[in-house]
Amino acid sequence: MIERKLSSPGNDCPEFNIGDVCSFLQHFHDHYPYFLDFLSSGYGWDLLTSKRIAIDVFGTLWLKRRDFVSSRNVQAFLYSTCKGKSVSFLRYLAAGADEQYVVDTKLFDQLPQEIAQAFKIELNK
Repeated sequence: MIERKLSSPGNDCPEFNIGDVCSFLQHFHDHYPYFLDFLSSGYGWDLLTSKRIAIDVFGTLWLKRRDFVSSRNVQAFLYSTCKGKSVSFLRYLAAGADEQYVVDTKLFDQLPQEIAQAFKIELNK
């Protein structure tokens, strides 16, 4: 499994937990590629599905940002949420459902404009 420190030594929790959009975007851009790799190598998802799941996970992280008191909590949340969303999607596929993972468009409405725009750019790359 890919391990990566989510904050520098001495920084107990990333500043985005207090609503710093710039800090969150920096965190997103620093760690998003690792979660794409985690999803594609760990679960075998194609690039588009990996992107959609990762965006969904990071969007959920922003919405729950106030719940985190340490960077270890953030790291555990990201990995466990990636796993949970992957397992849920596998069950969805096993039930004979559509084969595309769809990010809820309501998620984008709940995010600051800068974050929603960054997510849309990544999805369209």
